[in-house]
Amino acid sequence: GRRAGAEAGGQTVPRSLTDVRGQRLDGAECPCTQHLRMEGWLEKRYPLRSGRWQRRWCELRPTALHYFEEQADGKSERGWIAVGHGTAAAPFSQQDAPGDAAHHRNEKPFGFVLVSERNFYFSAPDEASQQKW
Repeated sequence: GRRAGAEAGGQTVPRSLTDVRGQRLDGAECPCTQHLRMEGWLEKRYPLRSGRWQRRWCELRPTALHYFEEQADGKSERGWIAVGHGTAAAPFSQQDAPGDAAHHRNEKPFGFVLVSERNFYFSAPDEASQQKW
């Protein structure tokens, strides 16, 4: 299907994640519940190399980043990306950012790559939003 991650059912839920600046958020700051940590509009790049950018409503929860076509309607979910141990994020501007990040650096100055089981490319509307994500 469209979903990028696997559900945590029966598995140990990760107690940490890495934010855009590469800092570690420990379990005290990242409770393992399904409470919303952040939400807002981002652009997400379609995974094919020639893919286009699509505006998506994103909701970051402790174990996954969910993305939707419409703002939090619960019906238009397009997928989700598991986040936790082994998940990393880097701004496109970072010298050693993985994947195609360097290719998008000029086009999307507030972009970042989320590395989970593969690379996912997002772009925030401004630097402050990029840093929060």
